[in-house]
Amino acid sequence: MRSRLAVVLVCVAVLTLGACAPGGGSDNVAPRTLDEVLASLQGLPFREFLDASYKEMLLRNPENVTSLGLSAAFGMRNDKLTDVSPEFILENYALHHGILDLLHTYDRAAQSEVDRLSYDIYGWYLDDWIRGEPYAFHDYPISGLGLMGWSTDASLVALFTDDHPLVTKENLDDYVTRLSLVNGKMIELVEALKYREERGIFPARFTVDMATSRIRQYLGASQSGPVPEAKVRVEGTIIWTSFRDRLAAMQGLSDKERNDAYAAVREGVQKSFIPGYVALLKHLEGIRSKAPEVGGATTLPDGEAYYAFKLRDQTTLDRSAEETREIGLVEVSRIQAEMREKYAALGLAPDQPMLDLRRAANADQPTCDLSSSEGQQAYLAENERVLALANAAIATVCSLTPKYPLEVRAAPPGSGSCYFAPGAIDGSRPGVYYVNMDGGVTDLTSVPVVAYHEGVPGHYFQMTIAAGLDLPLFRRCEAPQAFLEGWALYSEGLAVEMGLYGTALQDLARLDLELQRACRVVMDTGIHSLGWSAAEAAAYYETERGAPAGSQFWSMARYVGFPAQGLSYMIGMLEFVALREKVEAGLGDRFSLIEFHDLVIGNGAMPFPVLERLVDEYIARKLAG
Repeated sequence: MRSRLAVVLVCVAVLTLGACAPGGGSDNVAPRTLDEVLASLQGLPFREFLDASYKEMLLRNPENVTSLGLSAAFGMRNDKLTDVSPEFILENYALHHGILDLLHTYDRAAQSEVDRLSYDIYGWYLDDWIRGEPYAFHDYPISGLGLMGWSTDASLVALFTDDHPLVTKENLDDYVTRLSLVNGKMIELVEALKYREERGIFPARFTVDMATSRIRQYLGASQSGPVPEAKVRVEGTIIWTSFRDRLAAMQGLSDKERNDAYAAVREGVQKSFIPGYVALLKHLEGIRSKAPEVGGATTLPDGEAYYAFKLRDQTTLDRSAEETREIGLVEVSRIQAEMREKYAALGLAPDQPMLDLRRAANADQPTCDLSSSEGQQAYLAENERVLALANAAIATVCSLTPKYPLEVRAAPPGSGSCYFAPGAIDGSRPGVYYVNMDGGVTDLTSVPVVAYHEGVPGHYFQMTIAAGLDLPLFRRCEAPQAFLEGWALYSEGLAVEMGLYGTALQDLARLDLELQRACRVVMDTGIHSLGWSAAEAAAYYETERGAPAGSQFWSMARYVGFPAQGLSYMIGMLEFVALREKVEAGLGDRFSLIEFHDLVIGNGAMPFPVLERLVDEYIARKLAG
């Protein structure tokens, strides 16, 4: 998920720019004034300008540079943390303004076809970021979701447990340095939260509850009662248990180096991680009584305008909340009708409530018990099996090939979902499909559709292809939410054409998840435009999708905390379907499914208005040829 933090622009000439870490860190990039940065970008050849200016933005997020695997390419160490202060956010927006102004100094018409496309995409991203300035602090950096990129506390944990490389002695030294900076970052984060709260920006109360529960897990603390810093044991923290296993896997260390590392990390956990996360926990528990029950854009200052911005930001389309909601209602009805036909084919009375139909159809479905290690291994093996089927069939729909492999691993406890974590651009870390192992007995019929969404032909396939393209760096890294999730949802249906669903129940599981995404469109617009409470949204979802009552608590934190993100899936999928239909209608017998897919994902992700122009040009070339 691309994030943006905006604020009213102030005098920018005195701002200093650099990848400075909260609390210190080595001076890998000397701070420069904004004027100096922008001056260094002036007059560059167009492609050099694209990469150089995008690099300047990336350097301001050293954690992301590590996650992308670009540290070596940038000549950086992995020893800094990303600033989260309001002042730093001001600088980010000032830099985006300056880069957009420089972009406009280039003659678009004089560029090659490829570079004109880059010009349009880059301009859209920069303009979109700047449009968010009036809503600078409407985001709240702590959410109920414990996934990388969704909440600052969770992202920092993922950095240490997954993304920070631990291969060389230098990696190890950087890890220790970074760990020592955690307390400083948490102090800065708490101040940034207070800055928002003073402006009326609070998370929903149940979001606070989910976040504090997760942080207690990180600390190895109980789920109730005070958490005194002195009572938290290093050995119970998520950082220590992860580091212990990762250090054991490192090669080439002497006994002394290994023992020194244990001692240094123990000290870092004790003196930096524990006090920092305890302070964050205390702050969140302290604001709980002030947090609204409902949450959502309607509770925020200028909430209507903010939601309109988020709709465009997340979908790349200029549609009102009312128009978007109507699309959701239509899609819910369409998918329900298709599902009822399939339930009828199974011998069920199709006019029953959706929940009754789901339970009846799935009464005898195959399951797997995740409470045992044997069950978990079998579940991982089933996910690997269905992905192998997709890999064997992918050439029938696309000629492109990812350069980096995909691994299937168990998701960390408490993640609550399956998800894809992109690999490093330099190939040093593979893409990983994390399979949720929480819970006891789970069904196997939904394994294919989720694996195809997250793996092949979904996220892993599209994102890894993009990362390996010979294009400007920003086109290999940046992606609108609706493009990413729209392609992944489109991929679930594409798997039907690839012959990947082996049973009627597996295909019904696919439709069930498609219905979930359609319901999200209605829920999202309900919460953020009509003022629905989380309970009202959950009730709609449970009725229309057919989910058990009370099962949507976890999901509500996502829909309430991230306006328009949940609806980006369905809106994006419909755009891919519409573009495909446009090409099919325009080319008739000359239509090639492989060429279409090569076109729409073989140029990197982009806003849909730009992608539509690319498609129109493709149709014109084919007809002219």
